[in-house]
Amino acid sequence: MEHRRYGKLRLGDYKFTLAGIGGMVLLAVACFVLDCGLCYSVYLISFAAVWVALIVWPYLERFTVEDHLIVSRRFRHVSEIVLPPDSVLVFTQADIRDTFSVQSYFLKGKYAVSILSGISLENILQTLHANRARKYTNASIENSFSYHFLYSFVYEQDTFAQIVKQGVSRVVIPESLTDQFDIKTLKCDVDVLIDLDY
Repeated sequence: MEHRRYGKLRLGDYKFTLAGIGGMVLLAVACFVLDCGLCYSVYLISFAAVWVALIVWPYLERFTVEDHLIVSRRFRHVSEIVLPPDSVLVFTQADIRDTFSVQSYFLKGKYAVSILSGISLENILQTLHANRARKYTNASIENSFSYHFLYSFVYEQDTFAQIVKQGVSRVVIPESLTDQFDIKTLKCDVDVLIDLDY
């Protein structure tokens, strides 16, 4: 069964960016109407189209969970990620970072699961707490654990259950997210660590 990596696209998560894109389109129309030059209009419309494409692009990725593998697909590009038995899952707030910026967009009402491997639980917690960040997200985990980061996806119970069946060793949940879902419903036989004060 295929899963969407970031879930469904919600335009409300990008309202300020979409306002900027709308402003560009209006400016392009104004340039065309006021005869300021077709070149300006084409440039602004092209820039707005690229910006929209950058927003939509990550949502096109789908993945399946197979025997100790995550198979990721976007159009014809297919990549396989091996899930080793020492994998650690980290629950976070879900956010997404587009290709050409450092800005990340929070996905309201969504939570993410990041998969780390080849690192001890103590080192994971030490790195998560190193910058004294009150909350961490899947994008910040990807940046902090670039050599140990395998994959992240928006949490869905069925997908999570499939990943756990592949032999995950531990699950880390920030204390701030324990109210968002019942830990007993995670249906996993692995060690669950609550990261207190985060």
